[in-house]
Amino acid sequence: MDIPARSDRDSGADKSAVPTWDGLSPRYLRSVAAQRLKALGHPDRLRIVEVLTHHPRHVGQVAAQVGLPLGTVSRHLRTLHAAGIVECSQHGNRVLYVLSDREVPHLAAFAYRGAAAQARRLIALAPEPPRDDMPERGARGEQAG
Repeated sequence: MDIPARSDRDSGADKSAVPTWDGLSPRYLRSVAAQRLKALGHPDRLRIVEVLTHHPRHVGQVAAQVGLPLGTVSRHLRTLHAAGIVECSQHGNRVLYVLSDREVPHLAAFAYRGAAAQARRLIALAPEPPRDDMPERGARGEQAG
């Protein structure tokens, strides 16, 4: 989205740069944003977005790439379409799907980065696994052997 940098807004350097949501209802925008985030809130739909990031695909191609049944992928694509994340066009008997918003892969990437950071924090908190070179202890904490 075309949001001016904070320093530009604060200094008044670029008065012509207006956020793309200027003049739209905040309630409506929150509702649509929540719908889009909810549609992306499934691991399989994120995988579908990854597949569609670089090239439009037919549902069968998407299903083959993500390794899911055709019906499951069709259902996920309908959800993504209803949220305005993908567009589809009919070509004979086949439907071609394409991402309708170039920002969606960036949104997914932000979510992945946050998930990776969270996983690293959890791993750092985990106790050290037992080492093979440590003697085993018996039922009363005595060394085996």
